[in-house]
Amino acid sequence: MTPNVTCVGMDINKTMLKLAKLELQKTDYSGQVCFINASVEALPYADKSFDMVVSLISIYQWNYRLQGCREIYRVLKDKCVALIIVDSQHMSNDKSGLSLNKDIRKLIRSAGFQNIITLNQKWPSMPPKFKFDYLKPSSSLIGLLLVIGCK
Repeated sequence: MTPNVTCVGMDINKTMLKLAKLELQKTDYSGQVCFINASVEALPYADKSFDMVVSLISIYQWNYRLQGCREIYRVLKDKCVALIIVDSQHMSNDKSGLSLNKDIRKLIRSAGFQNIITLNQKWPSMPPKFKFDYLKPSSSLIGLLLVIGCK
């Protein structure tokens, strides 16, 4: 919504990139966004390239979460922010049965972030446009945990 801002949309899944491009075409912002096919574990950008990095419930899909957080830290400019949004209710366990959300602050701190703020946002139900296909059809996100790490 700010004309001077350029956004990069990134996903390892080419199908998701195609869907994102189609959705963007319905807006007035298509000239401000470029899309790349890449993995968070190996970001194709120089150190200190970005003012902000936002991850919307994607951390659950990363094969190497600590490496992904380290890469986010690496590409952030000094005194800039990463907003890592995680689901506070669903998908709280990985394949080993360990809680992901419980340790998310520790993970982000291990990547180098010093100032970490956690906010819990609750909705009565998730708006249809924000439902994710990896959740059960009857699921809705009751809350999101917003983890803000400052470099």
